[in-house]
Parts: sequence; C-alpha cells; structure tokens
Amino acid sequence: MNFPPLALLIIGSWIAAPPAHAVDFSTQITDATTGEPIAGAVLWKIEERLTPLTGEFWYSEKFTSDSAGLVTGSEELKGDWWFVDAKGYAPRAFSSSAIDPTIELNRGREVTLTLVDVFDEPVRGAKLGWFLGCGHTPDIRKGVTDKNGRVVLSDFDPGEEGEWWPSGKGVRSNDLDPEWNQDRTRGVLRCSPAPLREGLVVGSNGEPLVGVFVGQPNSHRGPWARTDDTGSFQLLGADESEVWVRSPQGEDLGFFPTAIPGHPRVIRVEQPRTRDASLQLAAYSTDSGSGVAIPLTVIRVQDGWNETSQTNSEGRLTLPLANGSYLVQVGGGLGSHELVELRAELGAGMTSTIEAQLVPRPTVRVNLMGHKPNAPIMLATKDEERDISNELDSVSLPSVPCVIWTSFPSGRKSHRVTADDRLPGAVIRLTP
Repeated sequence: MNFPPLALLIIGSWIAAPPAHAVDFSTQITDATTGEPIAGAVLWKIEERLTPLTGEFWYSEKFTSDSAGLVTGSEELKGDWWFVDAKGYAPRAFSSSAIDPTIELNRGREVTLTLVDVFDEPVRGAKLGWFLGCGHTPDIRKGVTDKNGRVVLSDFDPGEEGEWWPSGKGVRSNDLDPEWNQDRTRGVLRCSPAPLREGLVVGSNGEPLVGVFVGQPNSHRGPWARTDDTGSFQLLGADESEVWVRSPQGEDLGFFPTAIPGHPRVIRVEQPRTRDASLQLAAYSTDSGSGVAIPLTVIRVQDGWNETSQTNSEGRLTLPLANGSYLVQVGGGLGSHELVELRAELGAGMTSTIEAQLVPRPTVRVNLMGHKPNAPIMLATKDEERDISNELDSVSLPSVPCVIWTSFPSGRKSHRVTADDRLPGAVIRLTP
C-alpha cells in the first residue's frame, strides 16, 4: 500500500511516540503561612473536557494527604491539570508534567458575590462557577444565587487567579471580573443580556439524540447544554452565532445557526438538504404612504435550520432554501423598526415572494459629558445589547424595556428609558 508523504510523516511520528507510563511521585501539602503540614488535603488529577457544564466537577484520579501532609502515588504525569484543595484553604491549580515536592496553600475566606443584569436588577437562581485552569476544566467553587442575586462562597482567595462564569436565564455566559469592595470580601458581577435558546436534536431517522451537547465553542468554556431523555435542550448564555452539536465522546456532529429566542427549533443532524427553492422578501417602512425600502434590515428564517441575513440597499433579499415551512422574522431586535413575523411555505423548485410592512420605532438623542474616552455607549434589553456610539443623534428605541449605559471614571452609569424618552424631540443626558 502506498501512502502520501504526509501520511508517512504522521505514521512515523505515531510509531516513534514513547508509550505513556506511570511514575512514582511524592509531595507535601503545607500551610503557606506557618509551613505546617495539612492533613486530609486532596490532590485531583483533571482531564480537560471539550464540553464543560457549569457546576459540574470531574476528575480522573484522587489522592489524599496523610497526617504529615504527604501525598504519594503512581501516575502518568503527562501535563494534565492538577487541583489541590483542603478544608479552610483556598484551592490551587497547576498544569505540569511534574509535581513539586511541596505545595503551599493559603488560608481561605468567605466572599459574597452579587449578580446583576443590565438593569442593575439581581439575577436570581443563576449558577455561578469559578474555575482555576483553562475553560475546559471543572468549577472548583460553585453556587446558586438567591432571591437577591447573591451567592456566598467559602474557602476562597480573591488574590488567586481564576475566572467567574455565570449561567442563568437572561444573562450571557462569559468570563467576568468582580467589582470588589476594598477588602475584597464582597463583589458585584455585571452580566450582559442573552435570551434562552432551546430546541430538540434528532438524527437522520428523526429519533431524538440523547446526551449530546449543544453549545458554542467561542471560548473554552462554551456555553454548553446537554440534551435530556427526549433529545431536548435549553442553552443558557449563548449569543447569536452558530451552535455546535457534539457527541458524548467529543465527535463533532455539525454546526447550525442558533434558535430564534422564543421559538424552539429542531436541529437535524443529517446530510444538508438540497436548496432547490428560494424566498424573496421586500421590507418596507410604514412611515410613508407609498412605503420606503429599508436597507440592512435583519431577516431571520427558521425551520429545521436557521438563516440570518440582511436586506440590500433596496430593502430586498433572496435566500436559497430547501422546501419546507418557515418562520420569518423581519426587523425587531435592536433595529430601527418593530418586529414582524410571517410564515412562508416553499415547495421544491418554488420561489415565494413576501412583503413586510414595518412600523418605525421612536428615536431619541443621547447627550454625554465626561465619560471615559473610547468607552462604548450601549443600548440593552433583557435579551441583547449593541453599541450605539455612532448614532447618538438618533437612537431607535425598542418597545420593550431598555437601558442606555456607558462607563465614567467614577464607574458605570445607566439610564432606564421612560415613556417620556419616546416622545418626539426627547433627549437623554448621561453625566457622572
């Protein structure tokens, strides 16, 4: 059998790779201040996961220190993560092919964190995890916020480098840095908005896929969700970018546009369907008797798959699609016109043409004084936010509750939009 040069290189590298083998190790876990040994400390060996879930903890090996603080064992030391923890102490993590002969732990303390949304309202019932390794490692500290958005964590060291990751309805899952008080015992985590996205994952035969992961590998952390016994999922904290489907073994089963908020979608893991039909759409504004074309209007189309696009300079758009029944959303979001929902039926080889008449939103002028240079000015709802820095003379306001915020040298300042702000000629002023 003849192999191409690249294949020979790969095969040769594989043959030359030395086999993994276990080595003996010994380390003593001690108090960083007193040098005293810590009995009952735990050393975990952690293997990275491509689809980590907030609140889950996993490990491949576990070792416990004896009365002299000693941990001995035999293990394959191949650069995995190691977590060290003990009651009353803050945890540590390191990634190395060797374990130091001594591992020092600092005394931990209790901290209280409060999660708030873009409206400065508490985020209730959200999971909050703190991880020390990369995003593919588990949470070493975790909790669930109470009715006031607070979570209390014990045995924590605010000076230890780590990442906070929220997971809850209405908030974006991403790395957050707390706004600490002076002694770093209380902190506030400000969350960006994100809607719940949900649906069902099925195979080519239409059967639900159980235990597969749906998420966004935008960062090592995701976010990710796992389908239940019916193949259903609820993905918290995701943005509008594509979602991936992965098997429990880590095999990529495909990537798909994400679900439209409020409209569960079916993700079919199968060969792509033939796009032998097309949808033609024209978007017009109702602020003129004859109708004015609306350029760059966001169009969302969803059935088994989802397309998101924009109209051209003439307010028109043509999408090649497979035959089927489609939900079509035009406008809405944080755009200039209110949302319109339509239905389109497409048969094989068929072209369907629809028109959307959109109602323009009221606009407001935003005046700023003394904000941080280059700080973005953001318009946000419970579901999304966007930068409006370049359109302050005429900001379109959605009909749902919204807030405008930016950063000043003294801190963040926000303005909750009122009914008066929606009146003609209204001006919103943001000052320190």
